[in-house]
Amino acid sequence: QSQTEGERFVISNPPSGTQTDPNFMFWATSNAEQVTPGSNIVLTIWVKNNSDTDLLNASINVNRLHQPYQTINNVNVAAYSEESFTFSAEITHSGMFELTLNDSNNINLANTEKGIWVFSPSAKTNISIDKTTYKKGENIIIDQIITNLTSVAYDCEIKTYILNPDNQKVFDTTENINLAASAQIALNKLFYIDNVLPYGTYIACVDVYKDGKKIGGNSVSFNLPGALVSITPVLPPVWDLGNNLSFN
Repeated sequence: QSQTEGERFVISNPPSGTQTDPNFMFWATSNAEQVTPGSNIVLTIWVKNNSDTDLLNASINVNRLHQPYQTINNVNVAAYSEESFTFSAEITHSGMFELTLNDSNNINLANTEKGIWVFSPSAKTNISIDKTTYKKGENIIIDQIITNLTSVAYDCEIKTYILNPDNQKVFDTTENINLAASAQIALNKLFYIDNVLPYGTYIACVDVYKDGKKIGGNSVSFNLPGALVSITPVLPPVWDLGNNLSFN
């Protein structure tokens, strides 16, 4: 997939920052690298103090897209130890968090960055049945193929349902699955046509949802025809007023 939705970021093993003071190591991790718009991420910022002096009353400045975003004060790390500091943020666009570690005199000790990629999930759905006309008492096997159109794996809901001629649901089921990146998954559902169902045209549907938003869907129709009665008149060879008309 092209990366027009946002820059794809390389995930580095910590520590990945630039240390202006060699006694300090500074890096950040997140609970997710790739998220959907509006997701909340938790950033964990690590500070390792390799000096023989406690780091007291330091601060961590967080910039987002080159704009001030948040400041974490009272950053204290004992000598020869490390500490972590966290904050959460709602993410709507791909971009970098730019982080700086400053001592109590606002002297820069270290810098690092953490990138989050925002993607828009999308799925292609195919649904099929083995014929277009059924009778009461038969089973319908609904075959579905769900294709992830993005290069990112994500969890989603697959809703399968059938609408009767009055647009009411006579079958409704939901399945939670994980769609692997650019992958395809095949599912099937069994529906029994009960004798109490009305005759007419039915619609079998499959919809895919991610975080409550529909990202794909498709449908197929089938018929449940009523009984047909054939009436054939029996006509005499010669018709007159005394003839009786009968039917088969």
